[in-house]
Amino acid sequence: MSTDQLTLLKVLLDAERLQLLGLLAQGPQTAAALHVALDLQDYALTKHLHKLQESGLVQQENADYVLDQKQLNALKRELFASATPKAATLSETERTLQGYLTKDGKLKTIPAKFEKKKVILAWLVEKFDPNTRYPERELSQLLAAYHPDYADLRRSLVDLGYMQREDGMYWRV
Repeated sequence: MSTDQLTLLKVLLDAERLQLLGLLAQGPQTAAALHVALDLQDYALTKHLHKLQESGLVQQENADYVLDQKQLNALKRELFASATPKAATLSETERTLQGYLTKDGKLKTIPAKFEKKKVILAWLVEKFDPNTRYPERELSQLLAAYHPDYADLRRSLVDLGYMQREDGMYWRV
């Protein structure tokens, strides 16, 4: 948490200031109207309004105090941007991999959707050496380590052009 955020939090951790903000969220208010609504001493009201103005949340326009919506939205964006979960910043490929792979790198399931399946197969083909030719049986065993339906994976790798096959031998393209 930044110093500015900590200062703002200290300003907001006061019940009377929160009540003031609640009233100002309903629309512009005069000091007299706030005084009546909250039944605060004049010096206390002045002190709270001053703190809220210093924080940038409240502005004085003529005789009215108003909640500064632009500042409030800017603070909200700043606070929530720093609290954005990592998943929200992942690319589509990373999210797909995260959704279909277990922690130990095995496939939970083979995606039914073509685009997601392509992502998984592109990831999977990287596990194979491009300079090695794999007999079908060996390739099947290697694929079975990622998912029990190795035949579907093997066929899909060839069909989508990630691997080629000739005379029972497979290689990465």
